[in-house]
Amino acid sequence: MGTLYTTTGEVVEAQPQHGEAFTLAEAQALVGGYIEIVPRPRWATNLAFWRTHVVLVDEDGRLRPASQVCEQRLFGVALVLTRQEREATMSAPDALRHAM
Repeated sequence: MGTLYTTTGEVVEAQPQHGEAFTLAEAQALVGGYIEIVPRPRWATNLAFWRTHVVLVDEDGRLRPASQVCEQRLFGVALVLTRQEREATMSAPDALRHAM
């Protein structure tokens, strides 16, 4: 349901443990810390990606090696959800919505 971009350049599909939505604890475990939403960079050339996806990272990821998501260099592991996946996640019980 989500795509995980690692600091080694690996791209891995990530599935929630129960159902179609990630819990806050699952998302935090995937990125390795507290969740932060990455805003669309002003210089982004791939606006279609940024309109249809949400990128989540560890708020303290600057202390980790970088990963690359759609022309954007991010620090730490990044979890990318489509807007539909985000909506499903936010409407689930024990939802990730507390972080978004």
